[in-house]
This record gives sequence, C-alpha cells and structure tokens, in this order.
Amino acid sequence: PESSTYEPSTADWLGLARTRTEGLSGHMRPIACLPPCILLVASTAIAAAYALSPPVSLVGGRVVTPPISLLMYDGPGRTLGQVAFPAVSLLFGCVAPAFFRDLRRVTGAAHPGLVATSAAAFAGLAVVGAVPLQRDVPAVMRGEARLGADSVLHQSAAAVFFAAAIAHMALWMRLCVTAPPAS
Repeated sequence: PESSTYEPSTADWLGLARTRTEGLSGHMRPIACLPPCILLVASTAIAAAYALSPPVSLVGGRVVTPPISLLMYDGPGRTLGQVAFPAVSLLFGCVAPAFFRDLRRVTGAAHPGLVATSAAAFAGLAVVGAVPLQRDVPAVMRGEARLGADSVLHQSAAAVFFAAAIAHMALWMRLCVTAPPAS
C-alpha cells in the first residue's frame, strides 16, 4: 500500500525549497514572497546610496567605492539607510518564524543557533541603519574631529551584524554538510 508520509528531499531538508503550506502540499504561501522582497529592498538601497551620495574625501584623496556606512552618514543616503535597513530587518522578522518552523518540521530538529545568529544579525543591521555614522565622519577620519557616541554605536552594531552573519553562515554550512542523502 502507498504511504501518505512525506519524505523530504535533500533540497527540502536544506531549506532550499519553497516555503510550503502546513500540509506540505506544494502550494506557496504569500509569505514565501518576502525573502526576494528583502533582497530587493536591500540591493536597491545599496545601489541608490552609491548613486545618490557624493564622493567621500578622506586622507589621501577620494574613496571611489566606500563602505556603505560612508554613503549613508549624510545627505539623501542618511535617510535612505535609516529607512531601508530597519525595513529589511522588519521584513526578516515577519518571515523568520515561519521559515524556522518549516525548517524544524523538515529536519525534525530545532536549530536555536540559526535562530539566534540570524536574529542578532538583523538586530545589528536595524541599529546600523537607524543610527548612522556622525555627520562629520570624514573629519574624524582625517583626525580633525572626535569620534561621537552615534558612530561608536553604529560601528558596534555593524560588528554584531557581521559577526552574527558569519556565525550564521557557519551553522548553515554545518547543517548542509550533515544533511542526509536524498532518498
């Protein structure tokens, strides 16, 4: 007799398949559209920051491709960063519970490290956007002004974002390497 038990494929197990309905019927839920939207918002914000921001002058001349934080410390980039990066984090917060619930169902295990590292990374990203570098940061970099509390908070949040993102990636790689072979 045929079994109605769902056996996940390797793609399902790795979390690469679509977010599915509770019955794993293959129908996409509207929330499955959020991850591409998150990528679109973040990519558009970064591209717009490069397009809208004037060149940054530092010690020794102009920085041609500055880090994103240097594009969002003043001018239109500042507002862009203050809206876009917290929005990306909010969108992540909307999709994460469903994603991790589905991952637990597919893998048969909870993954608290993945949950914690992704939450920490996106919280750091929200602070990076909400609290830009101080407006006179080029003067700070030239030694003409003092580092302010907002820049310290921004840089600390960026460190949390990158450290948590790296740890999250390592946990995903471990999960992928230990995935059972496709049946």
